[in-house]
Amino acid sequence: ARTDWALTFADTTVAPLPQGEPRIDVSLAGDEIASVGRYVHVPEEWQRRQRAASTRNLIIQILVSVMFGGLLVGAAIAGMIAWSRGSYAPRIFLLAAALVLLFSVVDFANNWPSLLADVSTAVPLQVQLIGIVAVAGIGLTVLSAMVGLASGALPPRLLPLGRVPDGDAVRLALAAGFFGAAITAAAAFLRTPAWARFPSVDALGTVSPMLSVAFGPLAGLLMSTAIVLTALLAIDRMTASWTQRRVTGAIALGAIGFLAGGVPTGAHAGGWLLGGAIMAAGLVALYVTLLRFDPTLVTLALGAMAAVRALSTGAQRPFPGALAASVAAAVLVLLLSWWWFG
Repeated sequence: ARTDWALTFADTTVAPLPQGEPRIDVSLAGDEIASVGRYVHVPEEWQRRQRAASTRNLIIQILVSVMFGGLLVGAAIAGMIAWSRGSYAPRIFLLAAALVLLFSVVDFANNWPSLLADVSTAVPLQVQLIGIVAVAGIGLTVLSAMVGLASGALPPRLLPLGRVPDGDAVRLALAAGFFGAAITAAAAFLRTPAWARFPSVDALGTVSPMLSVAFGPLAGLLMSTAIVLTALLAIDRMTASWTQRRVTGAIALGAIGFLAGGVPTGAHAGGWLLGGAIMAAGLVALYVTLLRFDPTLVTLALGAMAAVRALSTGAQRPFPGALAASVAAAVLVLLLSWWWFG
Protein backbone atom coordinates (compact mmCIF):
# COMPACT_ATOMS: atom_id res chain seq x y z
CA ALA A 1 0.00 0.00 0.00
CA ARG A 2 3.02 2.32 -0.01
CA THR A 3 3.16 5.22 -2.47
CA ASP A 4 6.72 6.42 -1.83
CA TRP A 5 9.76 4.40 -2.85
CA ALA A 6 13.53 4.98 -3.02
CA LEU A 7 15.27 2.83 -5.63
CA THR A 8 19.05 2.54 -5.95
CA PHE A 9 20.75 1.37 -9.14
CA ALA A 10 24.40 0.70 -9.97
CA ASP A 11 25.43 2.97 -12.87
CA THR A 12 27.02 0.52 -15.30
CA THR A 13 27.62 3.26 -17.89
CA VAL A 14 30.59 4.45 -15.81
CA ALA A 15 33.82 2.47 -15.80
CA PRO A 16 34.44 0.54 -12.55
CA LEU A 17 36.28 2.53 -9.90
CA PRO A 18 39.24 1.32 -7.78
CA GLN A 19 37.07 2.02 -4.73
CA GLY A 20 33.38 2.71 -4.37
CA GLU A 21 30.60 2.34 -6.93
CA PRO A 22 28.76 4.85 -9.17
CA ARG A 23 25.06 4.77 -8.25
CA ILE A 24 21.76 6.39 -9.16
CA ASP A 25 19.02 7.09 -6.63
CA VAL A 26 15.41 7.46 -7.83
CA SER A 27 12.62 8.63 -5.51
CA LEU A 28 9.01 7.78 -6.44
CA ALA A 29 5.92 9.60 -5.17
CA GLY A 30 3.00 7.44 -6.17
CA ASP A 31 3.18 7.02 -9.93
CA GLU A 32 5.56 9.99 -10.47
CA ILE A 33 9.33 10.38 -10.24
CA ALA A 34 10.08 12.89 -7.47
CA SER A 35 13.88 13.10 -7.86
CA VAL A 36 16.89 11.49 -9.51
CA GLY A 37 20.43 11.81 -8.14
CA ARG A 38 23.84 10.45 -9.12
CA TYR A 39 26.64 9.85 -6.62
CA VAL A 40 29.55 7.58 -5.76
CA HIS A 41 28.97 5.14 -2.94
CA VAL A 42 31.91 5.47 -0.52
CA PRO A 43 33.12 2.27 1.18
CA GLU A 44 33.07 2.21 4.96
CA GLU A 45 36.79 1.40 5.09
CA TRP A 46 37.57 4.64 3.22
CA GLN A 47 35.42 6.60 5.67
CA ARG A 48 37.30 5.10 8.60
CA ARG A 49 40.62 6.11 7.05
CA GLN A 50 39.36 9.64 6.53
CA ARG A 51 38.20 9.92 10.14
CA ALA A 52 41.61 8.70 11.33
CA ALA A 53 43.32 11.21 9.02
CA SER A 54 41.13 14.02 10.35
CA THR A 55 42.13 13.19 13.92
CA ARG A 56 45.80 13.12 12.94
CA ASN A 57 45.49 16.44 11.10
CA LEU A 58 43.84 18.02 14.13
CA ILE A 59 46.76 16.97 16.33
CA ILE A 60 49.24 18.36 13.80
CA GLN A 61 47.28 21.62 13.59
CA ILE A 62 47.44 21.95 17.38
CA LEU A 63 51.21 21.39 17.28
CA VAL A 64 51.64 24.04 14.58
CA SER A 65 49.50 26.54 16.49
CA VAL A 66 51.31 25.86 19.77
CA MET A 67 54.75 26.22 18.18
CA PHE A 68 54.21 29.44 16.23
CA GLY A 69 51.77 30.91 18.73
CA GLY A 70 54.22 30.12 21.50
CA LEU A 71 57.04 31.76 19.55
CA LEU A 72 54.98 34.94 19.14
CA VAL A 73 53.85 35.01 22.78
CA GLY A 74 57.38 34.30 23.99
CA ALA A 75 58.74 37.04 21.74
CA ALA A 76 56.16 39.50 23.10
CA ILE A 77 57.07 38.62 26.71
CA ALA A 78 60.77 38.99 25.91
CA GLY A 79 59.94 42.38 24.37
CA MET A 80 58.23 43.55 27.55
CA ILE A 81 61.21 42.44 29.62
CA ALA A 82 63.62 44.21 27.25
CA TRP A 83 61.48 47.37 27.39
CA SER A 84 61.56 47.35 31.19
CA ARG A 85 65.35 47.15 31.05
CA GLY A 86 65.68 50.02 28.60
CA SER A 87 66.97 47.85 25.73
CA TYR A 88 64.09 48.47 23.36
CA ALA A 89 62.97 50.45 20.29
CA PRO A 90 59.53 51.96 21.13
CA ARG A 91 59.19 53.55 17.68
CA ILE A 92 59.44 50.13 16.03
CA PHE A 93 56.82 48.83 18.46
CA LEU A 94 54.38 51.60 17.54
CA LEU A 95 54.99 51.23 13.80
CA ALA A 96 54.62 47.45 13.79
CA ALA A 97 51.53 47.42 16.01
CA ALA A 98 49.83 50.22 14.06
CA LEU A 99 50.53 48.66 10.65
CA VAL A 100 49.41 45.17 11.65
CA LEU A 101 46.24 46.60 13.21
CA LEU A 102 45.53 48.72 10.11
CA PHE A 103 46.01 45.86 7.67
CA SER A 104 44.01 43.47 9.86
CA VAL A 105 41.08 45.89 10.22
CA VAL A 106 40.97 46.44 6.45
CA ASP A 107 41.00 42.67 5.89
CA PHE A 108 38.29 42.16 8.54
CA ALA A 109 36.02 44.80 6.97
CA ASN A 110 36.61 43.39 3.50
CA ASN A 111 35.62 39.89 4.71
CA TRP A 112 32.31 41.11 6.13
CA PRO A 113 30.11 39.21 3.61
CA SER A 114 31.76 35.90 4.54
CA LEU A 115 31.30 36.66 8.24
CA LEU A 116 27.61 37.40 7.71
CA ALA A 117 27.18 34.15 5.81
CA ASP A 118 28.33 32.19 8.86
CA VAL A 119 25.95 33.69 11.44
CA SER A 120 23.27 31.49 12.97
CA THR A 121 19.57 32.02 12.26
CA ALA A 122 18.68 30.83 15.78
CA VAL A 123 20.22 33.89 17.52
CA PRO A 124 19.26 37.57 17.04
CA LEU A 125 21.40 39.13 14.34
CA GLN A 126 22.28 42.24 16.34
CA VAL A 127 23.63 40.17 19.23
CA GLN A 128 25.83 38.13 16.89
CA LEU A 129 27.15 41.20 15.08
CA ILE A 130 28.08 42.87 18.36
CA GLY A 131 29.87 39.69 19.45
CA ILE A 132 31.74 39.39 16.13
CA VAL A 133 32.92 43.01 16.20
CA ALA A 134 33.86 42.87 19.90
CA VAL A 135 35.79 39.60 19.65
CA ALA A 136 37.53 40.71 16.46
CA GLY A 137 38.45 44.07 17.96
CA ILE A 138 39.98 42.51 21.05
CA GLY A 139 41.72 39.75 19.12
CA LEU A 140 43.20 42.02 16.46
CA THR A 141 44.37 44.54 19.06
CA VAL A 142 46.08 41.86 21.17
CA LEU A 143 47.67 40.28 18.08
CA SER A 144 48.94 43.66 16.85
CA ALA A 145 50.35 44.46 20.29
CA MET A 146 52.20 41.13 20.44
CA VAL A 147 53.73 41.66 16.98
CA GLY A 148 54.71 45.18 18.01
CA LEU A 149 56.28 44.04 21.29
CA ALA A 150 58.23 41.31 19.49
CA SER A 151 59.40 43.70 16.76
CA GLY A 152 60.51 46.42 19.15
CA ALA A 153 62.91 44.06 20.90
CA LEU A 154 64.68 43.08 17.68
CA PRO A 155 66.86 46.15 16.84
CA PRO A 156 68.90 46.13 20.10
CA ARG A 157 69.44 42.39 19.75
CA LEU A 158 70.55 42.76 16.12
CA LEU A 159 73.07 45.54 16.75
CA PRO A 160 75.91 43.32 18.10
CA LEU A 161 75.58 40.86 15.21
CA GLY A 162 77.30 40.99 11.85
CA ARG A 163 75.90 42.90 8.89
CA VAL A 164 76.31 42.55 5.15
CA PRO A 165 76.76 45.79 3.12
CA ASP A 166 73.39 47.06 1.92
CA GLY A 167 74.16 46.55 -1.77
CA ASP A 168 75.12 42.92 -1.25
CA ALA A 169 72.33 42.45 1.31
CA VAL A 170 69.60 43.19 -1.21
CA ARG A 171 70.96 40.75 -3.78
CA LEU A 172 71.61 38.03 -1.24
CA ALA A 173 68.22 38.47 0.43
CA LEU A 174 66.38 38.32 -2.90
CA ALA A 175 68.33 35.20 -3.84
CA ALA A 176 67.42 33.66 -0.48
CA GLY A 177 63.78 34.62 -1.01
CA PHE A 178 63.63 33.06 -4.46
CA PHE A 179 65.35 29.93 -3.16
CA GLY A 180 62.83 29.76 -0.32
CA ALA A 181 59.95 30.27 -2.78
CA ALA A 182 61.24 27.42 -4.95
CA ILE A 183 61.59 25.12 -1.94
CA THR A 184 58.10 26.07 -0.74
CA ALA A 185 56.60 25.44 -4.18
CA ALA A 186 58.26 22.04 -4.46
CA ALA A 187 57.07 21.09 -0.98
CA ALA A 188 53.53 22.28 -1.75
CA PHE A 189 53.50 20.21 -4.94
CA LEU A 190 54.47 17.09 -3.01
CA ARG A 191 52.05 17.78 -0.14
CA THR A 192 49.00 18.44 -2.32
CA PRO A 193 47.33 15.47 -4.04
CA ALA A 194 46.10 15.88 -7.61
CA TRP A 195 42.44 16.24 -6.60
CA ALA A 196 43.25 19.21 -4.33
CA ARG A 197 45.14 21.30 -6.91
CA PHE A 198 42.80 24.08 -7.94
CA PRO A 199 42.89 27.91 -7.87
CA SER A 200 41.79 29.59 -4.65
CA VAL A 201 38.53 31.51 -4.99
CA ASP A 202 38.26 32.57 -1.33
CA ALA A 203 38.62 36.23 -2.32
CA LEU A 204 35.27 36.08 -4.11
CA GLY A 205 33.57 36.02 -0.71
CA THR A 206 34.82 39.53 0.12
CA VAL A 207 33.56 43.02 -0.65
CA SER A 208 36.48 43.64 -3.03
CA PRO A 209 38.38 40.54 -4.22
CA MET A 210 41.15 42.70 -5.69
CA LEU A 211 41.66 44.49 -2.36
CA SER A 212 41.79 41.13 -0.59
CA VAL A 213 44.54 39.88 -2.89
CA ALA A 214 46.51 43.15 -2.88
CA PHE A 215 46.52 43.77 0.89
CA GLY A 216 46.28 40.17 2.12
CA PRO A 217 50.05 39.44 2.50
CA LEU A 218 51.02 42.68 4.29
CA ALA A 219 50.03 41.87 7.88
CA GLY A 220 51.36 38.33 7.49
CA LEU A 221 54.74 39.67 6.37
CA LEU A 222 55.24 41.72 9.54
CA MET A 223 54.02 38.86 11.71
CA SER A 224 56.21 36.23 10.07
CA THR A 225 59.21 38.59 10.19
CA ALA A 226 58.82 39.02 13.95
CA ILE A 227 58.41 35.28 14.54
CA VAL A 228 61.22 34.09 12.25
CA LEU A 229 63.71 36.74 13.37
CA THR A 230 62.99 35.99 17.02
CA ALA A 231 63.48 32.27 16.42
CA LEU A 232 66.76 32.79 14.53
CA LEU A 233 68.12 35.10 17.24
CA ALA A 234 67.21 32.51 19.88
CA ILE A 235 69.00 29.80 17.91
CA ASP A 236 72.02 32.08 17.43
CA ARG A 237 72.19 32.58 21.18
CA MET A 238 71.64 28.88 21.93
CA THR A 239 74.40 27.82 19.55
CA ALA A 240 76.77 30.70 20.42
CA SER A 241 76.74 31.94 16.80
CA TRP A 242 76.80 28.38 15.45
CA THR A 243 79.91 27.36 17.36
CA GLN A 244 78.25 25.10 19.94
CA ARG A 245 75.28 22.71 20.07
CA ARG A 246 74.89 22.75 16.30
CA VAL A 247 72.88 19.53 16.23
CA THR A 248 70.35 20.95 18.68
CA GLY A 249 70.12 24.14 16.65
CA ALA A 250 69.64 22.22 13.41
CA ILE A 251 66.86 20.13 15.00
CA ALA A 252 65.10 23.27 16.22
CA LEU A 253 65.36 24.90 12.79
CA GLY A 254 64.20 21.72 11.11
CA ALA A 255 61.15 21.53 13.35
CA ILE A 256 60.18 25.10 12.45
CA GLY A 257 60.63 24.44 8.74
CA PHE A 258 58.80 21.12 8.88
CA LEU A 259 55.73 22.50 10.68
CA ALA A 260 55.65 25.67 8.55
CA GLY A 261 54.09 23.61 5.77
CA GLY A 262 50.86 23.15 7.72
CA VAL A 263 48.73 20.02 7.93
CA PRO A 264 48.34 17.24 5.34
CA THR A 265 45.57 17.39 2.77
CA GLY A 266 43.17 14.57 3.59
CA ALA A 267 44.90 11.24 4.16
CA HIS A 268 47.86 12.14 1.93
CA ALA A 269 50.62 11.77 4.56
CA GLY A 270 53.54 10.48 2.46
CA GLY A 271 53.82 13.62 0.32
CA TRP A 272 53.34 15.79 3.40
CA LEU A 273 56.28 14.13 5.16
CA LEU A 274 58.51 14.51 2.10
CA GLY A 275 57.48 18.14 1.58
CA GLY A 276 58.09 18.92 5.25
CA ALA A 277 61.55 17.33 5.06
CA ILE A 278 62.40 19.53 2.08
CA MET A 279 61.21 22.63 3.94
CA ALA A 280 63.24 21.69 7.01
CA ALA A 281 66.42 21.03 5.01
CA GLY A 282 65.98 24.28 3.06
CA LEU A 283 65.63 26.40 6.21
CA VAL A 284 68.68 24.81 7.84
CA ALA A 285 70.72 25.34 4.66
CA LEU A 286 69.65 28.99 4.39
CA TYR A 287 70.53 29.71 8.00
CA VAL A 288 73.89 27.95 7.97
CA THR A 289 75.09 29.45 4.68
CA LEU A 290 73.61 32.97 4.86
CA LEU A 291 71.14 34.11 7.50
CA ARG A 292 73.39 33.50 10.51
CA PHE A 293 75.83 36.07 9.11
CA ASP A 294 73.11 38.75 8.85
CA PRO A 295 69.67 37.88 10.27
CA THR A 296 68.19 41.17 8.98
CA LEU A 297 68.12 39.57 5.52
CA VAL A 298 65.07 37.64 6.75
CA THR A 299 62.84 40.68 6.15
CA LEU A 300 63.71 41.03 2.46
CA ALA A 301 63.79 37.27 1.92
CA LEU A 302 60.27 36.86 3.33
CA GLY A 303 59.11 39.78 1.19
CA ALA A 304 60.48 38.12 -1.95
CA MET A 305 58.79 34.85 -1.01
CA ALA A 306 55.47 36.62 -0.42
CA ALA A 307 55.77 38.42 -3.76
CA VAL A 308 56.40 35.17 -5.66
CA ARG A 309 53.48 33.53 -3.85
CA ALA A 310 51.18 36.41 -4.78
CA LEU A 311 52.20 36.30 -8.44
CA SER A 312 51.73 32.54 -8.63
CA THR A 313 48.22 32.92 -7.18
CA GLY A 314 47.30 35.62 -9.69
CA ALA A 315 48.75 33.65 -12.61
CA GLN A 316 46.01 31.05 -12.09
CA ARG A 317 43.37 33.73 -12.88
CA PRO A 318 40.80 32.52 -10.30
CA PHE A 319 38.62 35.60 -11.01
CA PRO A 320 38.71 38.65 -13.30
CA GLY A 321 41.37 41.12 -12.18
CA ALA A 322 43.24 38.57 -10.07
CA LEU A 323 46.47 38.96 -12.05
CA ALA A 324 46.51 42.76 -11.70
CA ALA A 325 45.73 42.48 -7.99
CA SER A 326 48.53 39.94 -7.51
CA VAL A 327 51.01 42.26 -9.26
CA ALA A 328 49.92 45.06 -6.91
CA ALA A 329 50.35 42.69 -3.95
CA ALA A 330 53.86 41.77 -5.07
CA VAL A 331 54.84 45.44 -5.43
CA LEU A 332 53.34 46.40 -2.05
CA VAL A 333 54.91 43.52 -0.17
CA LEU A 334 58.34 44.20 -1.69
CA LEU A 335 58.11 47.89 -0.81
CA LEU A 336 57.01 47.07 2.74
CA SER A 337 59.82 44.56 3.23
CA TRP A 338 62.40 47.02 1.86
CA TRP A 339 61.11 49.82 4.12
CA TRP A 340 61.00 47.52 7.15
CA PHE A 341 64.50 46.24 6.39
CA GLY A 342 65.72 49.86 6.43
